Amino acid sequence: MKTSDIAELRDEIRVFEDRAHAGTMLADMLDDQVGDDPLILGVAAGGVAVGAPVAQRLGVGLSVAVVNKITPPWHSEWGFGAVAYDGLTVIDESSLALAGIDRIELGQCTQRARATVNRRLELLAPHLPPADLSGRSVVLVDDGLATGITMRGAIGAVERSGAGEIVMAVPTAHSESIDWFAKRGGVAAIYCPNIRSAPSFAVAQAYRNWTNMTDVEIQTILAGFTVS
Repeated sequence: MKTSDIAELRDEIRVFEDRAHAGTMLADMLDDQVGDDPLILGVAAGGVAVGAPVAQRLGVGLSVAVVNKITPPWHSEWGFGAVAYDGLTVIDESSLALAGIDRIELGQCTQRARATVNRRLELLAPHLPPADLSGRSVVLVDDGLATGITMRGAIGAVERSGAGEIVMAVPTAHSESIDWFAKRGGVAAIYCPNIRSAPSFAVAQAYRNWTNMTDVEIQTILAGFTVS
């Protein structure tokens, strides 16, 4: 399994102007490194903005992977699980135990995440990936990995659809998450220009300009691409 980063960006912060700049840097790394006619899948929300320059560089379409973290009621960013667009639910049992969530609360948290996924599936229906990806090369793009739970959901859904080679491309990630995916298998390559190992990690720290993306922004970006 191949892992590629940029040595001078290791453990650095504020290395990208915004998601579009990060996507351009990823596109440079991916150019000539993926198979013919790959499917670029931007993980909603932030991965769509990062995936757009990648799709432009490779001259292919851009689709959206709708995945939502399952979070405790008191923390909307820290996830102990994820719900993917095909209905797959992924739970990290150690994080669940750390959160002190019981099974009743888990069901409630999962329902909230699933409601968000269902809403976005309806909103972004014209831009969803094909249900059958048999043998297809897929490049999964997000704006960063903290725990990596959202990407775990996306990869699981892509695997269940029969995809061939799966490539993971993220501008920034914690080294522990990169190691987890590298050891897991099933991913042919990981491209991440900015790998960081500090105990305190936030995806937003890699960006000079960071805002949460709205559904309208996602739709606007996807409208400029075909679904391949």
